[in-house]
Amino acid sequence: MPARFRREMRWIYFAPLIAMGLLAAVVLWRVQAQVTSVDWVEHTDQVIRRAKDAQLLLRDLAIKIRSYWLSSDKRYLISFQDSDRRLKAELEAIAALVSDNPPQGRRLLDISDLKGAWIDTLQTLMAEPNAGRFAAPRLEQLDARFQDASDVLEQIVDEEDRLLQQRLSRQHEADRFIFVLVPLLSLLVAVALSYFGWREIQRASDQFATAVTKEAEANRAKDYFLATVSHELRNPLNSIMLLASIVLSNQKIDGEVRQRLKAIERAARTQAQLIEDLLDVSRIESGRMRLDVQSTDLPKVVAAAVDSMRLAAEAKSITLTEIIDTNVTRMAGDPRRLEQVVWNLLSNAIKFTPKGGKIQVRLERINSHVEIIVTDNGQGIPSSSVPYVFDRFWQAADTGESKAGTGLGLSIVKELVALHGGTVTAHSEGIGKGSTFTVRLPLPPATAPLLEARRHPTVSPTGDIAAASRLDGLSVLVVDDDPEACEALTKLLGSLGARVSAEDSAQGALRTLDGSLPDAVIADIEMPVLDGFFFARELRNREQHRDREIRVRVPLIALTAYGRVEDKIKILASGFDSHVVKPVDLAELSATIRSLVAARAA
Repeated sequence: MPARFRREMRWIYFAPLIAMGLLAAVVLWRVQAQVTSVDWVEHTDQVIRRAKDAQLLLRDLAIKIRSYWLSSDKRYLISFQDSDRRLKAELEAIAALVSDNPPQGRRLLDISDLKGAWIDTLQTLMAEPNAGRFAAPRLEQLDARFQDASDVLEQIVDEEDRLLQQRLSRQHEADRFIFVLVPLLSLLVAVALSYFGWREIQRASDQFATAVTKEAEANRAKDYFLATVSHELRNPLNSIMLLASIVLSNQKIDGEVRQRLKAIERAARTQAQLIEDLLDVSRIESGRMRLDVQSTDLPKVVAAAVDSMRLAAEAKSITLTEIIDTNVTRMAGDPRRLEQVVWNLLSNAIKFTPKGGKIQVRLERINSHVEIIVTDNGQGIPSSSVPYVFDRFWQAADTGESKAGTGLGLSIVKELVALHGGTVTAHSEGIGKGSTFTVRLPLPPATAPLLEARRHPTVSPTGDIAAASRLDGLSVLVVDDDPEACEALTKLLGSLGARVSAEDSAQGALRTLDGSLPDAVIADIEMPVLDGFFFARELRNREQHRDREIRVRVPLIALTAYGRVEDKIKILASGFDSHVVKPVDLAELSATIRSLVAARAA
């Protein structure tokens, strides 16, 4: 027996068996008592019946001896002897029945003595030559002996009847006691079992609460670890991408250098996407993945995802085509997450399609749902592996090629589609025959009102400076302790027409803001000594204490490498108006600045 099981084997687990055993013992006891009572009734009946028979035989003896004496008929004497033998047998049977009762035994001895006395009297009477003359007194004496024996037999009957009544009375008292004892015992057992059951339930609840607490602590530790890792990885990626964007904005560099810089930028973006995938998996596992559900133009979402992957396809000379069904209407969903679904499927198709291959993306409406179908003529999937392609960290093992990746993209697709109420399936005829991924999303009933389309700053997935919003005439203050990131942001925002100033600490930024107020402030969260949270709170506090005439709320944007929901809540609660997650996308940052400045002006 395992030690853990022995530790858990408390005696309370046997309490129901003990209680059932006690009740069974009581029931068996009463059954045995009832059987004994029946035996005693039968025993008493036998004693009384045989005693009555003996009394009848005594009367028969008296009649026969008198008849013989009056008629001298030998037949009466023979009948007397027969009745005497029967009487002797009855007395022996009674003696056997009352052998455990000494008083009854003494009464039987008295009967034997009386019997011996009347036999002696009878023999004396028959031996006398002139017995007839004295017959009457002798017969009266003999009748008295018979009567005495009959009286003793009556005493035996009365004693047996008294013992029977006494036993029945005890039986009735025991029955009344059991009538009270069994319900009381049952009640006590029920109370005891309820109490110990409650204790066990409480103990199990405490253990469950402890396990839940430990699990929550483990999840928090995991989330903290992932957040820390993502922060430490995003910071250098932010510098790489910003500096690469600055160099790429220089039109004087030659084509070869530009291509290498683009490769560096693509590698950095791939690394950023891997980090985002890990965080998405963490959100899914902890149940904190949330959708920003709104009225979504699915054709536009699919087209945007295809456009974002077109350069990657062209780099491998892959023909990427899309077929969009114009009958697909708006649906309720998260456009950013739906675009991520299509992007992940396309990224997977491009990865496993050789140069010169073909990929087709088709969006069509079928009855009450829409289908997004991504088909390629790449290396395909072994039929035995198709059921597992959406498992986390799954990698094709029989393709003969090694492809980079974490094996998370398709599992995230499955979870995101499920959150939208849809399904995703994979199909492949085998190695070298390509693969097809089909996403099915339900459409709302025609009568169901959809949410109004929300207008958010759009994010360009390529990070092209040409796609970023212009910031002409706007003054921006950048606060970051990282000089490289600070310089890169200054140059990039300046290339969009903004007048940019920079500070490397919260104290310096607050001093600058005491002199003049820019149109927007961009502050890093992770700064030494006084971090971005302190800076935001202090800035908002100073704004509250300014004169009413010059009280202006400066748009404040946080730069953070933390992307968790609780991090976003903390950022907004400290006084920031918005946030941008590192590595910074210039188009997203510029759109956010213009949006906040426009909102303040309105």
